[in-house]
Amino acid sequence: MKFEHLVTAGSPLGLAKVKLKFEAEHGALRGPNNVSTWTKIADGDDVISIMGALEADCGTGDTGVIVDDRRIVDAYRRP
Repeated sequence: MKFEHLVTAGSPLGLAKVKLKFEAEHGALRGPNNVSTWTKIADGDDVISIMGALEADCGTGDTGVIVDDRRIVDAYRRP
């Protein structure tokens, strides 16, 4: 199945432990082959989503998709 746009928000993909686990199970990190565009959204202060540049880690998939790292500021404060 092909997807036009993958959006990941607040995901732990930038964590070293997650990247190492993925590489151990699937080989070198790369962009997914079944998407045309990938946008990673993360708040730089979110300890789970760690705003690392996945573009440098993942490179491109076989189709040439590159992750577009977008930093946001989540200013929500619960009442």
